Amino acid sequence: PDLGNSILTLAVGFSLVLLSSLPAWVFLLSILAGGGVIATSILMHPYQMLRIESFLNPWLDPLGKNYHIIQSFTAIGSGGVLGFGVGESRLKYFYLPLHYSDFIFSILCEEGGLFLAIIIIISFMALFFRGIQIALQQKRYSFEQFLVLALIFYLIFQALINICVVSGLFPITGIPLTFISYGGTSLLSSLFCLGVIHRIGSQS
Repeated sequence: PDLGNSILTLAVGFSLVLLSSLPAWVFLLSILAGGGVIATSILMHPYQMLRIESFLNPWLDPLGKNYHIIQSFTAIGSGGVLGFGVGESRLKYFYLPLHYSDFIFSILCEEGGLFLAIIIIISFMALFFRGIQIALQQKRYSFEQFLVLALIFYLIFQALINICVVSGLFPITGIPLTFISYGGTSLLSSLFCLGVIHRIGSQS
């Protein structure tokens, strides 16, 4: 039932298929299969369909199922360009649930404004390009190259999905913000991925 992580895993897999030497029909077949799995999951779990409906019309139920995303919009919008300052968020006090994990980016925007949001996005972009650089240093189509690509896609896609969710560009999922959201398991797995990428890069 964890559709968010399923989509994340499928996105990484599709990216690897696209970058491999496999024929185009394999990629198209993968898209159809993945789309079928996602559609079946949504049809079998009504709460996932509710999330899709909330995504399409976030103002439909402001005190019910859409409360989270509306409070997220409020936090992001009220931060302005420079924000209220570190620790000065209002929304994290009883207004925005899960402000320390799934919606941490909203609080960062409220406290640091557009300036901090851009810094965070640029940092993830720098990590992404460094990972791609390490992958290109490996032998073409080798296991090491695809391993680096898979891990860097996992880290960046996770952050991208989280930022899109709290910004209203993607239905709400339980995907954390890489390296920033509170949660030991998420941080540990992210650091593991980073450690493997660094190890492969140091040997090339």
